[in-house]
Amino acid sequence: MPNIMQSSMLEFKVIRLIQALLSKELSTVERYLFSPNVSSNDECARLFIQICKFHPNFDNPKLTKERLFAKLFGKQPYNDGKMRKLMTQLTQAIEQYLMETELKKSEELQTKLLAKALSGRDSYKLFSEVVQSRLKVLDKGMDRGRNYFRESFELSDMLYFHPGSVKLTKKDEYLSRAIDDFERYFTLVMLQNEADTIVGTRMVSSIGTGAHYVDEVLKNAGLPLFSRNKAIRLFHQLVTLLKGKEVENLEELKATSFETFLQLSQFEMDLAINLLRNFAIPYANKGNMEYARFVFDLYKFELERGFFANTISVGAFINIVTLALAIDEIAWVKHFIENYSIFLPTNEKDNASRYCWGIWHYQRGVLSDDIEEYYNALQYFNLIPTKSGVNYEIRIRSAFLRVQFELLEKGREQLDDIFNQTRNFERHLRGNNQYALQIRDGYLNFLKYYKSLVRMYENKMISEKSLNSLIMKLDNEDENVYFKPWLIGKAKGLNQDD
Repeated sequence: MPNIMQSSMLEFKVIRLIQALLSKELSTVERYLFSPNVSSNDECARLFIQICKFHPNFDNPKLTKERLFAKLFGKQPYNDGKMRKLMTQLTQAIEQYLMETELKKSEELQTKLLAKALSGRDSYKLFSEVVQSRLKVLDKGMDRGRNYFRESFELSDMLYFHPGSVKLTKKDEYLSRAIDDFERYFTLVMLQNEADTIVGTRMVSSIGTGAHYVDEVLKNAGLPLFSRNKAIRLFHQLVTLLKGKEVENLEELKATSFETFLQLSQFEMDLAINLLRNFAIPYANKGNMEYARFVFDLYKFELERGFFANTISVGAFINIVTLALAIDEIAWVKHFIENYSIFLPTNEKDNASRYCWGIWHYQRGVLSDDIEEYYNALQYFNLIPTKSGVNYEIRIRSAFLRVQFELLEKGREQLDDIFNQTRNFERHLRGNNQYALQIRDGYLNFLKYYKSLVRMYENKMISEKSLNSLIMKLDNEDENVYFKPWLIGKAKGLNQDD
């Protein structure tokens, strides 16, 4: 019964609107609803107060129209029509609050509405002053991304088509700017969509946007007329890199990218960083430390500018730690875990921190050759419950195996224990349909080569030929193999020990 009630109440727009409000906003909205300037009545405000008692989940079975009506009107018989009308009024009032809030924050919206109001009156001079003033503000600002070109086009277009713009020279000037800005806006949007589509196609086959003119845009974007704009140049380069072109100078790409970020909106900056990561991570995963450093610098850029100031996902947190450890940023990782774990989701904080402290100790053991660090790593892993969900189980099992191999090399681990762990891991992978096929196959391939390494270690007379064969196979392996650099490094180590 509670599930039915919850479902029926969440069907109402007013409930979903209040659910979308932040907790810190509720008191502000309440004051707004009681304001005499708002076209709602006290009953609307009191209904809002009653509904807010169930914020943010609205999963309490006591949340019903009937109970809300009784809170507002006492012993009056329930009137569904009256209740629905009141809910509609509250919906409109909250929507009005949201629109006014955005209008206060946006100079662009304010200018557009004022210009529209003036354009319909006999006040061309005022209209022109408002639009020209906003264009000057745009031109003085740093933004030279899609938002700049879109707004500049719209303002120039308004000037060109206004009947008061009678001077041909001025009309030509407005038209020329409008066309130039629209072309650049269109080019940027097409480049960004194309780059995003390439990344999406890697994850989901046969994805497509159906967009036209892509080839023409790619050809034109390389022309000096367009490439003078840094945003167009960056996204054009990203499309070509994501299509498989080798980067000529990674440091130069990083320098120009970071410089261009300053000219982009938050949305475009996030998109550019994600695209750059998608380009570089496959190289980093193959053991290229220059690309690993490049991805790490992208994460640092985001952290230093407060992109993760309020919340950070488990995936991003673990990826940052893993990547930083791969390039031996031991001290930095310690500082990161200590200072950023508080931003993890509450229900994930302990397990994510324990896993990251575990791999931190593991990497310290690799660098210092201190066996105690490996045992410290295992202690942290053992604190994570066995049934910890897909975020951790697969990571912990693979980390355990790598630690066990280090201990095996030092004569502190039994072969039977390692083979038992690998068999259990294989059964877990094959019997769990929650893992994507690519992830499952990547780990299964890791286990295949891992067992080969252990068997070679078990055979004290390791043949150089068999080791070289394994290394060559891994180097040339087209299959998805997780921890390939680690496997190759261990194989080369066995070769040197022999």
